[in-house]
Amino acid sequence: MPKGHIEVGESSSAAAGAIGIVNKAVFGRSSYRKDTCLNRFIVAVHLLEVSKIVTRFPEKGIRKTQWFSLEDAQPGLRTLLLQLKEAGI
Repeated sequence: MPKGHIEVGESSSAAAGAIGIVNKAVFGRSSYRKDTCLNRFIVAVHLLEVSKIVTRFPEKGIRKTQWFSLEDAQPGLRTLLLQLKEAGI
C-alpha cells in the first residue's frame, strides 16, 4: 500500500513501482507507525487499479517494496484487504 500524497485520478508509479489509476472514493482508513517515530499516522486508503508493475522507478532507492500475504498484513490493513477479498476484488 503506497503511502504519501497521490492526487486522486492520477497515475501512480513513484511510490512502489505500481502504475495505475487511483480511485477517487475513500475505500477505508488505516493507521501505521513510522520506524523512527512514536506517533501513529491515520491515512485514507484509495484503491489503485494496477495496470503494470515496473522494476525501475524514481524513488526505488528510498522506498521499501514488499509483497506480503494477507495473514502477514498489519491488523488495520488486513481488515481492509479482507473486505476486498470478500467482495471478490
